[in-house]
Amino acid sequence: MMKPFKHPAFTGETVCLWFCYAASTLFLLGFGPSGYRQITGAKLILFFAVFGSFLAALVICALMGRLRLLRRPGPAQILVLLYWLLTLVSALCSPWRKEALLGGARDEGLVTITLYAAAFLALSCFAVPGKSMAAVFAAAITADCLICLLQLAGLNPLGLYPGDLSWADRYTGYNGAFIGLTGNADFTAAVLSLAFPLCWGAALRLKKPLYGVPALLSLLLLILGETRGGLLGAVCGSVLALPVVLPLGKKGRKRLWTGILAAGLLTLFLLWLLPLPGTLGEAHALLRGKIADGYGSGRIYIWRNTLPLLRERLLLGGGADTFSHRMTAVFTRTAEDGRVIRRTIDCAHNEYLNILVNQGLPALLCCLAALACSLFRWFRRSGGIAAALTGAAVLCYAIQAFFGISTPSSSGFFWVFWGLLEAALPGSGAPSEGSAIIDKEGPGML
Repeated sequence: MMKPFKHPAFTGETVCLWFCYAASTLFLLGFGPSGYRQITGAKLILFFAVFGSFLAALVICALMGRLRLLRRPGPAQILVLLYWLLTLVSALCSPWRKEALLGGARDEGLVTITLYAAAFLALSCFAVPGKSMAAVFAAAITADCLICLLQLAGLNPLGLYPGDLSWADRYTGYNGAFIGLTGNADFTAAVLSLAFPLCWGAALRLKKPLYGVPALLSLLLLILGETRGGLLGAVCGSVLALPVVLPLGKKGRKRLWTGILAAGLLTLFLLWLLPLPGTLGEAHALLRGKIADGYGSGRIYIWRNTLPLLRERLLLGGGADTFSHRMTAVFTRTAEDGRVIRRTIDCAHNEYLNILVNQGLPALLCCLAALACSLFRWFRRSGGIAAALTGAAVLCYAIQAFFGISTPSSSGFFWVFWGLLEAALPGSGAPSEGSAIIDKEGPGML
């Protein structure tokens, strides 16, 4: 009779480690043979393959008795479970049950959200955030950024753009803007908003200047790619994260918080006072109470047309990823050649508002409360380098999400980073036990 397979390295910790490697390489850098023509479908297949294999491996670990006994779940873990349960109830009560369960226009039905929540819970329980994870992710981001720079220069590396199209043909030669291996420019910006704080924080805390390369490349692409929401999240989140990421004492933190608060108030005053051009001009008008539908690349228009939907199904929403069934307004954009492009609206272009419309108010409150629990613990006591860096990344993404579009190719990384943050915080019950991550050595340790 064959003995059961019990490799000593096949544990929850190592499964989480290899999952992070796979997410940073196969998932981030992978694309289908049709390039941008079918990149959403290709990314969805990779998402299910990588995240599904991770959870299957953990199930095998559990059956073999290779998972440690866990402590009681923390507040964030309980709230994420409630968020998932409310999403399930919303999907079962939805008039568009098939899309709510399997996914609609954005591939974010209950099945996708189940993988998000399960990955978060598994990582928060069993992962040990480490240097090798950061190094692999930074290397993958560097490769992605280099491809983006070549595309910005008018080239077509890897043949992602079909035919003779290029980045310069966005909104004219094709409907939308695509760049990098994530696809849509907004999705790429969401991933870069995670990468930027992680890399500059690693350069400072790990004293590895090489991490500055992907940090600078990420910031450069957020600027050149004209993704204002991603840039705002990366910059504002990084500024707010400085008191936690930098190795300062209590007095140093207080002084830095005072400086950030003063700088923030001064910035708001200057924006209110000066009628500047472009995005800053929109901020100036908003501070003076002048709101136009075209602000935020048309997001004000989308939000205004989204708010009336809340009165219809406030508690349970329409079901995950059913936004397109309820929105009747059409978004129009005038291209550089004078053509008027009309597009249906299939999401709120605000991840929090999207949850509110699709899954209902209780689900949104649970999600926000879970995120607040994690970030509050992070602000209060970071728990070491791993918590400092992953917390900064989560904060930056959370800010850009106010202008972002949730999709597996970008949001999947947010749930991974959030799970790693929970694992790194003190008292999480994960193998690292928070503060120990600074001192230990090994493949997964920071």
